[in-house]
Amino acid sequence: MKILLASYFPFPHVGGVNRYIDTLKKELEENGHHVDILAHHQDMRTIYKYSHIRDEFGRSLTGREIDKTTNSHEKRLTIKDVIDHQMFQYFERHLPGTDPAIRWREVERYTFEVSAALLDLQNYDVIHTQDILSTRALSRAKAHHIPLVATIHGILATEYIHSGAIASKESLKWKYAAAEEYVGHMSSDATIVPTRWQKKILGGEYGVHPDKLTVLPYALDLPPFLTRFDFEPYPPLTANQQAGGRLIIACPARLVPEKDHKTLIEALRIVKERESNFVCWLIGDGKLRDELEMQAKKSGVWDHLVFFGDRYDVEALLKLSDIVALASIQDMHPYTLMEAQVAGKPCVASDAGGIPEVVCHEETGLIFQTGNSVQLAESLIRLLTNQELRFTLGMNAAGRARIRFSSKTMFEKTMGIYVQAIERKKHGSEEGREQPDLSGKHGLVSKRIDRSGKAESIFSFDIDPAKFDAAQWSTVLKRVPPDYSIPDPAFIKTLTE
Repeated sequence: MKILLASYFPFPHVGGVNRYIDTLKKELEENGHHVDILAHHQDMRTIYKYSHIRDEFGRSLTGREIDKTTNSHEKRLTIKDVIDHQMFQYFERHLPGTDPAIRWREVERYTFEVSAALLDLQNYDVIHTQDILSTRALSRAKAHHIPLVATIHGILATEYIHSGAIASKESLKWKYAAAEEYVGHMSSDATIVPTRWQKKILGGEYGVHPDKLTVLPYALDLPPFLTRFDFEPYPPLTANQQAGGRLIIACPARLVPEKDHKTLIEALRIVKERESNFVCWLIGDGKLRDELEMQAKKSGVWDHLVFFGDRYDVEALLKLSDIVALASIQDMHPYTLMEAQVAGKPCVASDAGGIPEVVCHEETGLIFQTGNSVQLAESLIRLLTNQELRFTLGMNAAGRARIRFSSKTMFEKTMGIYVQAIERKKHGSEEGREQPDLSGKHGLVSKRIDRSGKAESIFSFDIDPAKFDAAQWSTVLKRVPPDYSIPDPAFIKTLTE
């Protein structure tokens, strides 16, 4: 098969999505499939597509990118220049009260759609997107006969509420974010989610039909992980980093609010009052480091903590550890806990999100109530003072994880989903193609149904010709589906209801 893995967000990037794409891509290629990547670069200024082409010397990298930055001072406008200007005019005339953040998201998505079409979405057996934005975008920009499979790695709307980016569920911003979740999950021919928790939330809070969603856990490429697990730490541990005979609690996680190191440090303060033979390794860095160091000193556990910062030998540090702890207040399917269990380490983790599906309480680890430092402390004390329990949970964890989290398992199940999506397309399935007809409403004209019209017909409203190059956009007209138009009526409907 020829497969396109696509993400709106940057790739490569630090985090679970990057690891998912890398692992899946490797398995697909090792089994004879051709894989291309479509994503933003790190700076979010350019969108690229690349391929590895096999030749007599191995593989060469080939690809193309589109600069989407605004450069309205130049004579020739970028794609985003045109879309930004025309959509600004549209909103000012017909939806003047729309929040600027929503306008920006609309422009971003349409820019991604047009750029992806220009980078060529033809000749793929399957397109596999990695987020709600790229899923909706490519469902509109690709040819209708190409199956679209999506893996959605989180619930952005819920994250906006947790982070405070959206303050009220009564606001238009929330209404729009919720619509993004629903439309994004429903725009594919098949949608994969890593946890049953995500499937439940999507059905209960966002109205996504459960039959649309397939639960498929994340996976690890086990052979290289186990090889790295046998390495010694590098750089070697300094005297201050060594455990000195104490039991080691490892917490490999970025120092950011959602990982809730504050609750972990408070729990360590409680643990120290009853059991002092431990050291906690915080492996990772982030914006909260200074604040957490201050908390550790005030709490009296500074001499029981080591702040490692970012390390590239996490597997070697896991090997030396006795317990792995993760206090996240929101998480989906953490790779940290998967790796810890493959390594045979008992885990103490919060009950946030999909974590209880990764760690089985009293079987492969201990689960505590999110934010409850007392429960976390009690769980840590149980493991610190009971070697037999540590051994039993660790053995159970390794046995379960090396089967459940194998990349071979994920590959086989993903291929099954691809084949099902292809078969549905062969039988004329048009899942994800439903769009409201808003012709004659909110400044929108009739939908375009073929490529014979003028280039400006890509916009389904009256445009400003002063900021539109018909010759340039005639190329776009040839690359998008016959019924493609800007804006997306699904979101205009949301903004006008």
